[in-house]
Amino acid sequence: MIKPLSRLRGDGKPKSTAKKINLALQGGGAHGAFTWGVLDCLLEDPRIDIEGISGTSAGAINAVMLCDGLARGGETEARKRLADFWRAASSDGNLSDLQRSVMDRLFATLPLACEHEPYGKRVSENCLDEHDSRFEVRSDLATCRRISGIIGMVYVHDNVRKTHRLMHHYFGRGSISVFAQIAKFFEYEQLVSADGANAYVNDPNIQTRLDLPLALLHGGLNQVFNIESARRSCEQINRVHASTRRCELMEIGGYGHFDCLVGDRAPTQVFPRISAFLQRN
Repeated sequence: MIKPLSRLRGDGKPKSTAKKINLALQGGGAHGAFTWGVLDCLLEDPRIDIEGISGTSAGAINAVMLCDGLARGGETEARKRLADFWRAASSDGNLSDLQRSVMDRLFATLPLACEHEPYGKRVSENCLDEHDSRFEVRSDLATCRRISGIIGMVYVHDNVRKTHRLMHHYFGRGSISVFAQIAKFFEYEQLVSADGANAYVNDPNIQTRLDLPLALLHGGLNQVFNIESARRSCEQINRVHASTRRCELMEIGGYGHFDCLVGDRAPTQVFPRISAFLQRN
């Protein structure tokens, strides 16, 4: 979560007459690409000034690209950074509808990542609710297995009983090149560029581009990203900004990764903490 963005613009001057807005960017590969288009229009509109932004997963990537672009050269550079990222992410992942259908059916046979077991352990469990019919045709089941099979436990099933039927909308038909980039994150245990370089969370970037209040939202049962990595990032940011300590770790017990924002009870259990942070800063 990042606020305010007016301090990041390359020229250092906020739009004094524009309408100020704050944005919350959702996760999910297809939604992330859609959000890029929305952000592009907002950045092009001189009547709008994006003052604050928050995001998760693909939404957080959009937020970082936007902030980095604003710091480098204002709205024009922010639009370029977003466009370059999403075009690069999609260029190598084009699959036909038939290929995508086959891939989803293949991944639908994969075992699910265990929710309360050591990392990497998997089990052949059913993600249907007790009242669901196993004969009903549902796109979200194959999507759930695909995401769990490739990435791991992205959410706790008990937290998404109502929203589970929307999983195919949340994650869409993701580009294979995006998963290849995610694999590099796991290999190097940090955010890296396509060639494996630490080009994002390093001291110079923290000093110049993260001199503002930050909250790292992390589910207590997150098995996609270990909470120790979030703690290390928080400590690094606060070490660089030792006099102000701009970063805090917001751990949400009982949640995984994606369900922090789309969980059935997230509006009452998670969102108030996010709102309180924004109000304090």
